[in-house]
Amino acid sequence: MNRRFFLTVSLGLLVGRPDVSVAQEDSPEERWKSLSPAQQNQLKERFERFKKLTPEERRRVVRVHQRFKELNPETQSRVRANFTRWKSLKPEQRQLLRQRLIKWRTLPPSQRQKLRLRHQRWRAQSPAQKNRAKERIRRRQERK
Repeated sequence: MNRRFFLTVSLGLLVGRPDVSVAQEDSPEERWKSLSPAQQNQLKERFERFKKLTPEERRRVVRVHQRFKELNPETQSRVRANFTRWKSLKPEQRQLLRQRLIKWRTLPPSQRQKLRLRHQRWRAQSPAQKNRAKERIRRRQERK
């Protein structure tokens, strides 16, 4: 792959990143030079990983990137925070979440809606209410 393609794809991966600011009218070479050595190294590593992907995986990455660029800044921030939390999880925790997502996707829409409402009610409760509910659940489980 040529250098220009590398620069274009690599810089494209940084679009929307708050820690990188480059003028959009600059050429890829100028934008590359404006990055710190650490940022350049990070992009090189990402590009190397990207090159190892299958064509289908590459298309998926590009689609995700395009969808991300279309999000409003608040949603982008939430996505970044969620991704940071995901990366901090242990492999076993990630696996558990994947299993739960698979189970969630198999639920009928009515059951999903019921669980969403229950979750919204839980989030709306005060910390004291949540603690009382947790205590009731703990006592119930002890009786079993």
